[in-house]
Amino acid sequence: MKLRNVVLVDGVRSAFVRGGRGSLVAIRLDEASAHVLRALLERSPKVTDRMIDDIGLGNVLGAPELAGLGANNVARLAGLPAETATFDSNRQCGSSMETLHRIAQAIMVGVMDCGIAMGIERMGRSLAPGGGDKDRNRVTEFNLRRLSQNAIQRDMAPDHKQMYSVPFPDYILDAPPVMTMVQTAQNVAEVYNLSREELDAYAVESHRRSSRMRGALTRTRSSPWRSRRRYSMSRECGCPKSVVSGKSSTPTSQYAPALRWNRSANSSR
Repeated sequence: MKLRNVVLVDGVRSAFVRGGRGSLVAIRLDEASAHVLRALLERSPKVTDRMIDDIGLGNVLGAPELAGLGANNVARLAGLPAETATFDSNRQCGSSMETLHRIAQAIMVGVMDCGIAMGIERMGRSLAPGGGDKDRNRVTEFNLRRLSQNAIQRDMAPDHKQMYSVPFPDYILDAPPVMTMVQTAQNVAEVYNLSREELDAYAVESHRRSSRMRGALTRTRSSPWRSRRRYSMSRECGCPKSVVSGKSSTPTSQYAPALRWNRSANSSR
């Protein structure tokens, strides 16, 4: 089977603001995502609404207004037809990338021609003190059994050397399997013997590259959103994304690239 080429058509994102209580704090995530998705389609007039076969939405923290049907709600609010299929994905920090992979792979194998990969998050849910559901009980609270490991979970895999350049020390293997990203970063630094100077130099270069790209991204990919006033009381802030694949368009994290099947590279079809 010959795989088809997939083309990124375009990408759009919403503005980024301060988490917790930024200027978009009172914006609904579903409305913000629909706005970005519609802006993406308006930028690519040759990609019509009925050309879009599937839309994926990556989201981790959830939001009440998404009602567990995030991608479906966003697609309808953006005016897309009822026949446009949707799916939601939670792969933690890789959720939006997961939707992009699924859309691209479906186009490559000929399941569909056009799709949109999206991502959306409201960081205020984690930045606010005591964020998340407060009314927890024995049914809804975190399962403490998750903090224990059996031997196959604790020990390094038989093919560890094929995946990693160094072994993991016992004090990391014996540590609780659920930890903060801060501790995860510390573990990586210690396992690979990274110095503070090396990490600082890497961070500086990363910021240099980011500053060089920021102007271009702001000029070409930001979808304007007017906020009537600055909200400072609420602690929730929205950050949607949009992407289009093959013949698809998808909002992912305030960024939406478009992918399309390259017909010229697949003349046999």
